[in-house]
Amino acid sequence: IEHAALNVFYHTAWEKAFINACNLKGKTGKLLLYDVQGKVIHSEPLRIQNGYYTRDLSMAGISNGLYLVVVTTERERLTKKLLIE
Repeated sequence: IEHAALNVFYHTAWEKAFINACNLKGKTGKLLLYDVQGKVIHSEPLRIQNGYYTRDLSMAGISNGLYLVVVTTERERLTKKLLIE
């Protein structure tokens, strides 16, 4: 069984976070971005197609620091750290 996986790559010049998830079991869910204090600074619904989800999220105006990118579905919760510097 393939495990669900989440990958996040931050592109400094474009100020974008490229978010990719694969092998997701759910059909719908949420993309959440938390700061180190645990505060939600971005939240949006997400649609999963054939187990895949991809998003280029603009991080313009977001301060440097450590963030948590969380993808939740009705079946799972995937978390990845994102460092902006």
